Amino acid sequence: MGIKITRRNFLAGSVVTSAAGALAFLASCSPDSTSTSIQAEKVDDSMSFLRMPDPLAEGDASEILEADVVVIGLGNAGTIASIVAAEMGAKVIVFQKTEGVYTFGNAVAFPNSKIMASNGVINDDPWSIVNDIQRGLCQNHSKTKLWQNWVKYGEEIGNWWIDKVGDNQQIGPILAGPAETVDADNPWNQTYAGTHLPQAANAQTDKQPYALICEIMLQDALESGLDIDVHYSTPAIQLLTDETGRVIGAFGKNAEGVIILAKASKGIILATGGYSGNDAMRSAYMPIWKDLPTAQPDGIENGDGILMGYWAGGKIEDAPHSAAVHYDPKVGLPSYFGDVVPFLRVNLNGERFSNEDMGYALMPLQDALQPEGCHFQVFDDNYAEDSLHMGQGSMFGDWATMIPQAVEAGEIYTGNTIEELGEAIGVPVDVFVREVERYNELCDKGYDEDFGKQAGRLKPVRKSPFYAFKRRGSILATLSGLDVDENYNVLREDRTPIDGLYAVGNDSGGMFGGINYPLNLPGVSVGRAILSGCIAAWRACGRDE
Repeated sequence: MGIKITRRNFLAGSVVTSAAGALAFLASCSPDSTSTSIQAEKVDDSMSFLRMPDPLAEGDASEILEADVVVIGLGNAGTIASIVAAEMGAKVIVFQKTEGVYTFGNAVAFPNSKIMASNGVINDDPWSIVNDIQRGLCQNHSKTKLWQNWVKYGEEIGNWWIDKVGDNQQIGPILAGPAETVDADNPWNQTYAGTHLPQAANAQTDKQPYALICEIMLQDALESGLDIDVHYSTPAIQLLTDETGRVIGAFGKNAEGVIILAKASKGIILATGGYSGNDAMRSAYMPIWKDLPTAQPDGIENGDGILMGYWAGGKIEDAPHSAAVHYDPKVGLPSYFGDVVPFLRVNLNGERFSNEDMGYALMPLQDALQPEGCHFQVFDDNYAEDSLHMGQGSMFGDWATMIPQAVEAGEIYTGNTIEELGEAIGVPVDVFVREVERYNELCDKGYDEDFGKQAGRLKPVRKSPFYAFKRRGSILATLSGLDVDENYNVLREDRTPIDGLYAVGNDSGGMFGGINYPLNLPGVSVGRAILSGCIAAWRACGRDE
């Protein structure tokens, strides 16, 4: 089976309220047990993506299949859900829109795993990690019971995953990374122990690491005789409910246009991966990021799972939604480490605009306030020495090697004078020269009167030649979706669960409360996907604890 991914490996204001609540949508279930549930909506043009297509009934299907569990989507969350359900004895049918597994990522975070202990990694208290995250970028707005799942089940699920992956030479072994060591005046770049890296998978150059992992895990499951029937190139298009409102099936449409109905006696699990490729949804639910490019090719993640859940009566999480905004991978810009090394930054007007000494997850929030959501990172020929004192740890890169390579490749702006550099980056030269002179004056004073950057990070821009990188974030993934409870049951507007319907991974909401997600636990997004896929399968198949 192929992996439909073409992009290189990744590295690591109007607020719209709930679509159902703010627009006064009413949920109604068809009295016909062979037809779909539908939200009776009044939708303006800006929210037209919420309009449901003509409802399908059982008689519209050319083929009807029976299963215990139906999984929609075959990425990190969907693959795990399929395997776990099948290991519990369920017959599983999967609808996957692409020709193969589709997902991404290069790390996963679990607490207190056995591989951490064997590698001598000191375990942080999981609750201390969670509470710091809640106090930080999540702003105490995440559902703590979803984080409780990470604390309660993370070790068990992490060890299960490690056993599946670590002994396979194509994707393992697993290395558990220690916490990031940072200097005392740089606490905002702290990271916690818990990140797991699959070494062989990450060494691949032609495949996404976690796509390879999911593909091999699925192959192993099928070869072991587990009952998983995958329908590739068959996107799910609607859900089927009965007269009680229970979701009992999903309609898929294959490449030949044939409609297939897969009925599920135990549950439907939505795992289609968010909506990073749906511009209208991003504008509605995360307007601060609406103009950023998506790092995912071809608009694969278009919100279809979230919308199917909404049409079945589910509540979409209240805005603003969260996203994984990264400087790496780049979209349309050269890709080099060191995006958050706090050298001088100017916007497209040539103006310095903030304290540059911020963490990786925080700097894009300042960029979002600038023209085109980007900045230029400006420095001089002292970069090799200066970069050693900027407090960024592993996010920094080897500048002594990186900059000459970038110059040779023509992927960095250069100038022998500040005026030449200003012309090269295309900003108003007089403004840029004035800003550099002012910045150098502040460096000489040892005190940033303009934005308060600490003295140790003030590095003047005087030694020729001069350099600049253009830096702009991209949407690696959207992280908010359908409102769910701690069992990943999709909730209605009144917060009651929809029987038979689960949403996992980036189709689910509640885990990340801020508009950018916490990067002090690298791999936690993939960890959420694996954890939620596993727990939803447990609950659908009868495991309550």
